[in-house]
Amino acid sequence: MSYPGANGISLARSDYESDLEVKRLLDAATAECFLLQRDHTPKNTSRGKSLKWYPHPILAPYYELTVQHTKEPLYLTVKKLRSWLEPHIVLQCDLQVEQPAQEQLPVKAVTKPSVDSRQKTLPFDEVE
Repeated sequence: MSYPGANGISLARSDYESDLEVKRLLDAATAECFLLQRDHTPKNTSRGKSLKWYPHPILAPYYELTVQHTKEPLYLTVKKLRSWLEPHIVLQCDLQVEQPAQEQLPVKAVTKPSVDSRQKTLPFDEVE
């Protein structure tokens, strides 16, 4: 099989921990088993300690990915990852979401319906 390309991503641990919003997103995706997270020792040691994420193998057929993790993930920075996520509103960093005005509905007095507290009997209840 020829090299299919990277099907995972790698972030330097310091870069990952510097952006809380990206960290929360990746942690949530890992907690929900969309992604698998592993420690990563990159080829270039100047990156320092890293983490890598791969899609969960059960998602591979749906997204037409290889089930096997490729040897090397795609090396990213948080800035690059953000540039991919923000246009798709995955990260809400610069969006100002306006809350819709709450419409005040008139409050109606609630009255209890009259309830017949006697036990209902059906014609077949008395059949022996």
